[in-house]
Amino acid sequence: MSGSLAVQGAPAFGEERVIAAGRDPEELERLRGAGATTVSPAQEGPDGLEQALADAVSETSPGLVPDCLWGPVTEAAFAALGRSGEDTEANTAYVWIGSLAGLEASLPADLLRGR
Repeated sequence: MSGSLAVQGAPAFGEERVIAAGRDPEELERLRGAGATTVSPAQEGPDGLEQALADAVSETSPGLVPDCLWGPVTEAAFAALGRSGEDTEANTAYVWIGSLAGLEASLPADLLRGR
């Protein structure tokens, strides 16, 4: 529920493109119908999730990341953001909302300092 609200509210913060990662196929389909690019950790698997997220952000780094999942999904998201290179124009705001996918995540300090 909170992730869907975050996706629906993103345009109010000026976001033109929305990427949604989630576990519920029906909800992802609904969000896709509303214009979001969707990524499913269940479909992509642990190895494919990072690549799917990297593909989703390859053209433009996101301006806002509202994270309701945490855990391995967040690890994959930060790894994908790290692949975008040294984009000095990128200014990604990250907001942690919840931990539906796990209580722990290991994040690269250099990426956190660099954003």
